[in-house]
Amino acid sequence: VSAPAAGDWKPAAEALATAVRETGEAQNIAPPVPSKDGKDVLITFEMKGDAATSPDRVQPVLDAVTAVGEHHPDVEIHQFGEASAGKWLGDLLAEDFKKAEFTAVPLALGILVVAFGAIVAALLPVGLALTACMAAFGLLSIASHQLHLFQTTYSVMFLMGFAVGVD
Repeated sequence: VSAPAAGDWKPAAEALATAVRETGEAQNIAPPVPSKDGKDVLITFEMKGDAATSPDRVQPVLDAVTAVGEHHPDVEIHQFGEASAGKWLGDLLAEDFKKAEFTAVPLALGILVVAFGAIVAALLPVGLALTACMAAFGLLSIASHQLHLFQTTYSVMFLMGFAVGVD
């Protein structure tokens, strides 16, 4: 929490600690630690539960931080930690993979049309690759009942399977 003048952060820091506590996802919320000049303060906490799954559970905390920031526009509030960084990275990768998925098929089809000089000849490897990917998705769906899968698993599997299938 950063404020323009020393100590101006106190109401926002109190509201932030309360809001984070009320999410039910945080524990060990430490008292504010002010900077030497008194304009900034650090509030630390830990996510409850398993650290490996904390990116999946951090959204209520992020929402609480945003809400407190909106109610205290005179101060800057930033939140960072392993859980929020993991969520940000996971969301970024998922978004990038989605873009790649939507461009892979038309791009491959265009390259194959140019290479083969015929649409029918280009559709054959693309069609085979897509059907192989669908079959693999079905098998992975069965396995996913017993195994934890990352949110990007299907995207990576599609892109690699499609590339190998077209090749």
